[in-house]
Amino acid sequence: MQHRPFVCPRAFLPLLLFFAGCATQPELEYGRDIAIDLHFGELELDDSDWGSLDNQRSGSFAVDWGSNATGLRWEVAYSGSTDDLNNVETATNLMTMMPEDVTVDVDGRTEELSAGARYVFGKQSRFRPYVGLGLSWLEASIERDEPDGFELADDGESESDLGLYAQLGGYYYIGDGLRAGLAYRAVFGPEFELSGVDLDGDYQRVTIFIGFSF
Repeated sequence: MQHRPFVCPRAFLPLLLFFAGCATQPELEYGRDIAIDLHFGELELDDSDWGSLDNQRSGSFAVDWGSNATGLRWEVAYSGSTDDLNNVETATNLMTMMPEDVTVDVDGRTEELSAGARYVFGKQSRFRPYVGLGLSWLEASIERDEPDGFELADDGESESDLGLYAQLGGYYYIGDGLRAGLAYRAVFGPEFELSGVDLDGDYQRVTIFIGFSF
């Protein structure tokens, strides 16, 4: 039997040229002195205090800067989260007491400003794990919509407190400056009193993020 020689299809040629170029070029120095990331994920509060408002949609805008040579970088972030409940009985906690057959819509929110430091591993590679610590100023709020025919004595309130945060994560440089990653963050210490109820402000959050450095 006569064997036909293998012929590379033309469609594969650009792909082969790309990998050949990657093999011959030196690795780029991915990352710059300043980076900006956008985070999206879920924040989890203490369900014994927050009830059905404990799992909230979360977003964050974060900036970090520093030396890629040492791996030590500073970071600041603004974060927010929200969740809403419909037709909540007003006899439950976090509600103004009214007849039990009356229901209201409730929004729970958090806003956070934080600042701290992180240490980045793998300083010259595409994938870079990191750990971070810092201070967090957290504000929690509850808003209630007035039901028809009733007027709430207090349709919303908020309170703020200082805490500490710890985080770990990692990101991968898709290109020279563009990166995507995964992060876990925990906050400890904040406590609030809303509607006469003591609430624990500790939370855990998991996010995916995309960003760029320059």
